Amino acid sequence: MQGKMRIKPLFILCAALLTVTPAVSADVNSDMNQFFNKLGFAANTTQ
Repeated sequence: MQGKMRIKPLFILCAALLTVTPAVSADVNSDMNQFFNKLGFAANTTQ
């Protein structure tokens, strides 16, 4: 019974981290895009 009580907090922690990760990566992506746009690389990209 002791092992089952330990799994629940671990599961909650993993679920919270998986929920927060996309928001953090989107913010980093936005920051990198702004950085390269300021350097002048926005006009050099092909679509």
